[in-house]
Amino acid sequence: MPPSDQFIQELRYRGIYFLFPRPPGTPHLSICVAEGLEELGIPFFADNDVYAKPYDANNAHLFRQATCQPADAAVVVADIAVGGNIDIGPITNFLRALNHRTAILCLSDPIVMYDIPPTSRVLSPMIPKM
Repeated sequence: MPPSDQFIQELRYRGIYFLFPRPPGTPHLSICVAEGLEELGIPFFADNDVYAKPYDANNAHLFRQATCQPADAAVVVADIAVGGNIDIGPITNFLRALNHRTAILCLSDPIVMYDIPPTSRVLSPMIPKM
């Protein structure tokens, strides 16, 4: 089902808020999504300055630290595409408490699905561990 016109207008007005684990590393999936959002003119923000644009003479960050709160955005996207021993618990706990439209981008292998809030949409090219 395609998104409603009302939802598209909400995205254009309120934008999308990205959350990243610490340290963020290089969030490949979020970079692809954000570059598409930029082309569409949909604003996006982040909880931290992430990913200096390699093609920008000023080394501007693609994801700029927001002055707004996650709940102010139309959608909150958490990128948990991490490796090693980074704890994603703080992000998943935050999403549970937020009670907001959320999506999770995950390039980790494997991701434990019971850690993910049941109301979140998950995009993962990896096979989830149940």
